[in-house]
Amino acid sequence: MRSLSHLQKSICNICTIALLFIGFNIFASGLFTALSNGVVSAVLAFSRSFVFMLITMIVLPLIPGVNGIWLATPAAELIDLYDRLGLPYLNQNIQEVEDEV
Repeated sequence: MRSLSHLQKSICNICTIALLFIGFNIFASGLFTALSNGVVSAVLAFSRSFVFMLITMIVLPLIPGVNGIWLATPAAELIDLYDRLGLPYLNQNIQEVEDEV
């Protein structure tokens, strides 16, 4: 069985990785709010804080065990980062379709 200090180091490393993604996701949410697109910002905030976290907290503990609980936050943030990077392209395509109609 691992000692508490070894477990603490492992958890701190995992949480530090999550901080890299959290900062960008918070900035992107603020950007959409500043651009007067509150609906998109609200959907992204809800998906980040509830949907993606719920999915990763259910799935990840089944794969790597206890560390999966701690990996849920970085995984949810990474999924949200991917979602936010693809959103401007989706928004641009919607605008093009609306302009054609």
